[in-house]
Amino acid sequence: MFASSAGLTSVRNFFQSSVVSATPTTVTYTGATTGDYHDPVTLSAVLTLSGTSAAIAGQTITFALGTQSCSGVTSAAGAASCSLVLNQASGPLTVTASFAASGNFQASSASTGFTITKEETTLSYTADVRVTNGGNANLSGVLREDGTVPISGRLVTFVLGSGATAQTCTRTTNALGVASCTISPVAQPRGRGLVGDVFAGDAFYLPSSANATTFVTGFPDAVRLSTKPNPSAVGQTVRLVAVVVPGPGLPKPPLPSTPTGTVTFFDLRTPLGTVTLDATAVATLNVKFTNAGQHPITAKYSGDSIFAPSSTTVKQNVQ
Repeated sequence: MFASSAGLTSVRNFFQSSVVSATPTTVTYTGATTGDYHDPVTLSAVLTLSGTSAAIAGQTITFALGTQSCSGVTSAAGAASCSLVLNQASGPLTVTASFAASGNFQASSASTGFTITKEETTLSYTADVRVTNGGNANLSGVLREDGTVPISGRLVTFVLGSGATAQTCTRTTNALGVASCTISPVAQPRGRGLVGDVFAGDAFYLPSSANATTFVTGFPDAVRLSTKPNPSAVGQTVRLVAVVVPGPGLPKPPLPSTPTGTVTFFDLRTPLGTVTLDATAVATLNVKFTNAGQHPITAKYSGDSIFAPSSTTVKQNVQ
């Protein structure tokens, strides 16, 4: 027996009127809205029936933050959460919690602003603090985040000295966060100084720096001493000439390359006189000897802010 077309229409209308429409839902974001680069953050939200506090359990909430995402399933209280380790550059983003339509529940979502901040860094200095002009300064430092985790692939600049005489070099940190370089030759004012390293920061990390006190010994030099005439007679004028000669690797500008200061001449332990070096680093003194014999003549250079003290001795034969 077949139903009439009028009967079929009545049946269709009955079923259409009996279908329950999808229930509106509301997602409320409740999670973090800021976090440091490379740190974990928890994203969370609550899913409820729209216009009520009635929780919806067992549904998946997907969280999107820039290029990263994660998901969680709602609990009996309608709460879902998940964690991300932030791997994007610092700056403003939007975090979105989304519920896709499921069963008789309509889709819903919520968005809010999220700020990724730069991670803190620490930089240590771990190398030479006693250096010699004309020699090598081996410089090294370690860059870390949160004081423990090494940071690789970042530029660290080392600075030996300060102002116009500062010497620098730059290296990239390795897998252990270590950067190292050598400055050669050292050309710094003699005495106490500074050495340090600097990480300038980038889109992910805050800057940091470290420094230490150095002690710089003088640029090496040699005193060349000549006496004329030699031998000489008692009472005869003898000309003592001392020349201070820098060692290999002259200081670079703006440091002076010519020693300054004074030279004191001695006959054994007896001072004969002190003379200021001229523009060519030469000191000259005329003396007379009142007794015959061998006289050990010593020229002692005082040193200056750059060059180290030095001395030499020759024998003057007086007949």
